[in-house]
Amino acid sequence: MIIRCERKEFIQEGDQLAITRDDKLIGYGKVIALLDEHVLVDIDDSASKSLFEIFSEAIPCDFTFVNEKYTPKSIE
Repeated sequence: MIIRCERKEFIQEGDQLAITRDDKLIGYGKVIALLDEHVLVDIDDSASKSLFEIFSEAIPCDFTFVNEKYTPKSIE
């Protein structure tokens, strides 16, 4: 499954992502493309099953990318 998420400065093509639901690991993803305002993430099968349930039942959700080592280029 490939999903589109909002792009953040620290996300790079090839990054591996841990995907969680209710603070539990459900699978992994890999950033396969950087677009102007979005990134495309290839999700593994185990995470795809859980995300399919969320999408098919129209459960509100969001995707948050966290990088504790990241410092923005400028804070204004």
